[in-house]
Formats: sequence, structure tokens, C-alpha cells
Amino acid sequence: MKIKVLFFAALFSFFSCGSGEDNGNERTQVESTKPVEKPLERFRYDGVVTIGIIDSLVTLVYDEEAKRIDPPKAKQFIAACEKYATENKDDPKSPEWLLKAAETARNINAKRYAIALYDDVMTKFPNYPKVSQALFLKAFTLDDNMNRKEEAKQLYSEFIQKYPNDDFIESAKFMLENIDKTDAEIIKEFENNRQEQ
Repeated sequence: MKIKVLFFAALFSFFSCGSGEDNGNERTQVESTKPVEKPLERFRYDGVVTIGIIDSLVTLVYDEEAKRIDPPKAKQFIAACEKYATENKDDPKSPEWLLKAAETARNINAKRYAIALYDDVMTKFPNYPKVSQALFLKAFTLDDNMNRKEEAKQLYSEFIQKYPNDDFIESAKFMLENIDKTDAEIIKEFENNRQEQ
């Protein structure tokens, strides 16, 4: 959905920089309607991590010469942010770095990792002022990047119910209203609305 991606990119331009667990029940591929996901492998950062190290790593994520994200450096940045947040739960910067790590994971197509990091922000830092943004971005990732529309619908609805005064409420409503539409349908509606005005 190119329109949704462009909409999202414009919306978040300021923000630059089901698990596969087995619960003990044996299941076969035939019995399940969903493919069995491999357990999520987290990126590792060995060594001491500080805000200064994270600040220097974030500058390396985007390769200016190649005009693209450098995946190995992005993975290092993500792992450092996650490690810092785990080791420094009382630092107000921890959820901020986790949210940036999640966006970076999404940008390198580590979608399941991004979802896990959004969940970490929401569960480990429930009082973080941007926890609503983590919920919105999780819904968007499920919708636009993973094509898991039903889960995304539930999360957009949850966002609208929980955060009716949030800055992203109109975006959440737009995404929910248009989740099952094609780009052509969205464009046609937009053009019709413009003509009626």
C-alpha cells in the first residue's frame, strides 16, 4: 500500500534518527491455520553500553554515501538500545531508545523484532508519555508491513478507545477506515471528496 507508506512517512518524518512460543501442547502444521513462527532471535551487543555509545551508534545507522540504512550497524544500534533499556529501567531515556530501536528494526525489515520492541515499550514502560505511539506503530507495522489486517484492526480500535485525545487519533481513524481498501479506492475517494467541496 504505497499511499499508506507515503502517509506514514510524512506523518513520522520528525522521527528520524503471536509469538512462536510453545506452551507445551503438541501441534502439527495440519492442525494449525497459522504457520509456526520460529522463536525470535534478538540481536546482541557485547560490551558496556552507555548513552554516549548509543548516541554515536545512531549516527552510523544511515550510510550517507550509499543513501541507505546500513543493516549491520542498524542491528548493533538496536541491540545496544535494547541492552541499555534492560540494564537501566529507571532511566527516562530507556523507552525513548527502545522506540527508536523498534522503528529502526521496522526499517531494516525486522518486523517481528519491531513488534517485540513496541511490546517492550508498552509493558516495561507503561507510564512513558509516548506509549500510545508504540501502540499505533505496532498496529501500523502489523497492517502495512506484515499484512496482518485483523490484528491491526483490533489495535487501531484499542488505540482510538484508549487515546481519544492523542495527536495520532486522526491517523489511527484514517488507517482503520481504509485498512481494507486498495490504493486505487483510496485515491478515488479522495478525488470524489475534493470534487464535492
